[in-house]
Amino acid sequence: GSGQQGAGMGQSAAVEAAERAQAEVQRHQLQLSMEQEALKQQQLALQAEQERLSQAARERANEDARLRMLESARADQMDAQRQHELHEIYHRQQSGGGDAH
Repeated sequence: GSGQQGAGMGQSAAVEAAERAQAEVQRHQLQLSMEQEALKQQQLALQAEQERLSQAARERANEDARLRMLESARADQMDAQRQHELHEIYHRQQSGGGDAH
């Protein structure tokens, strides 16, 4: 049965080829999962960076708000002072115009 033997060899070659293909697939899967892991790490790093940036933006916004509050407080103070001065001038004019102090 030389034909039988040939079939047997063909079979083992097919099995070998299948095993090679399987190994190749496994290697690919391993590579993919490694790449996926790397991507996940990258994504986490990006998220952390984004978080840091939005934190910085929030702090800057708070800083801006504080500055605006200070500015408007200073403006109010200056307004009050101006009002006060105008009042003084008005009173001085009322009490017999420009008499020497």
